[in-house]
Amino acid sequence: MIDFFVAIWDKLVGFFVRDQYYKERKEFDKEWEEYQKYSELARNKESNEAILKKLSSKELETVFIIQQAEKAEEEIRRKENEHHKLLVETGIYDNRYAIAYESFLKRASSFEHPFVLKGGFALKHYFADEIMRYSEDIDWVYTEPLNSQSHARMIFTEWLDKIVETNIDGDRIRFEKSSYGVFWESLDYANENDFPTTSTEIRATIDNIDSLDITVQISFNLELTYPPVTFLYKPCYGNPFIVPKAVSLPVQIAWKLHQTLCYSRFKDVFDLIHLLKHPDFKELAMLRARQELVNECAVGGEDIHNLRWFIGDMATRFFYLKENNMMETEEFKNLDKMSQHDKVYLRHLKLDDYSTISHNADKWPQSLEQVFTDFKEALNNAGFTENVFSLLPPPNRKKLFFKNPEDFRASRSRS
Repeated sequence: MIDFFVAIWDKLVGFFVRDQYYKERKEFDKEWEEYQKYSELARNKESNEAILKKLSSKELETVFIIQQAEKAEEEIRRKENEHHKLLVETGIYDNRYAIAYESFLKRASSFEHPFVLKGGFALKHYFADEIMRYSEDIDWVYTEPLNSQSHARMIFTEWLDKIVETNIDGDRIRFEKSSYGVFWESLDYANENDFPTTSTEIRATIDNIDSLDITVQISFNLELTYPPVTFLYKPCYGNPFIVPKAVSLPVQIAWKLHQTLCYSRFKDVFDLIHLLKHPDFKELAMLRARQELVNECAVGGEDIHNLRWFIGDMATRFFYLKENNMMETEEFKNLDKMSQHDKVYLRHLKLDDYSTISHNADKWPQSLEQVFTDFKEALNNAGFTENVFSLLPPPNRKKLFFKNPEDFRASRSRS
């Protein structure tokens, strides 16, 4: 019982730290834009003492906010590393979890609904058999408009109930919700985020003996630019089955490229190195991925041209200098300064990053320089070269929001 409360406390602390980081990062971005504005004014009007004074003050504020944001970011990474180390040590990635998640997916695939599979379980079949792709949750996109926060909670819970109550002959799994009801995380801020995601956990019992918790995540208020695809899923045990709706390969590649522009993660880079080489990713698929990346950047405000960090040699050079103890050179300092200016965050990446356990560790290159060399080669061979920036298409995705916004500050809801 004590361990249970300790786990809950750690989770609450993790949420608080992450929320604080994002608030500070948002404040930093705002201050940085102001700082850039005053810098430009100061360059044009060097004799204006008032502007120079304001510039100096703004620079000090910006430095402080950077320090606070980096401190919060480091705490998040420490918590995540501890969490994922614990998952590995306790065997969370053993076959019990695969059986449970795949049983959930098979049930969800047995009836019609407007939820579309995305994430690791939608990507697994694109990998070569020898590349193991782990997932510690199962991700979905809800594709229809929602009236309100309470409407979303009702729709998601009814869908989950139907999956839990579905019986499959020969299945070894029994699913059950908490006696307290379904606990949907983060249904707040839904109108402030163009890609909101909520999650819950349910209990899976195998052979009436072994019980474990699995995580179900749902993204919503998101229009899928291209229709979903159908594919044959091959589970660890049992016969293959049809997954009727999954996010298409070009869209998933675009989402991972966008995530890499926002905040690079090893699992996304690893996925991209392999997905970009897939035979299905041909010219039309590349153009669709480019369109979806334009859409993502338009919503999030990122500069798509920052993809040049990975298309060219800048990221590779950054890690070459870092791994060869050349961080005091002028070249590294300039690259580091440019990455901060472009908001292409690379400093946090390490070879033992927690997200590497999403895949077979022995499949990873032995240096960050090699990781990003492979990434550059995969991008270039797939058609992502400097030419990709010529005549970029305009965004074409509609924004979806709750029709009747409620009080989105109630951060946690039960039903």
